[in-house]
Amino acid sequence: MKRAIAANPNTPAAVLGSLADDNDEQIRQAVTFNGATPWTLLAELVGRSIDLAILVAMNPAAPVPSLPLLRETTIHLFGLSPTAVDKLALLRG
Repeated sequence: MKRAIAANPNTPAAVLGSLADDNDEQIRQAVTFNGATPWTLLAELVGRSIDLAILVAMNPAAPVPSLPLLRETTIHLFGLSPTAVDKLALLRG
């Protein structure tokens, strides 16, 4: 039930914020990929795991100007090479 709420684009931002702290990784992933999740929350989620960082990069609602910041954050937090991060960015299309 919580996964469906986390993925629903009509879920209020406050609820998405609460679900972002859920113990279930799939719920956090659904919040991260939800196009209604505020950018401020997405920016926070980037630093939690490489999986969430990838989902933020793939989120079609993530503002394009924020992608260079996401790239640098991912490189520094997770020790990935710039080339690897650029390849991940290609997944976004």
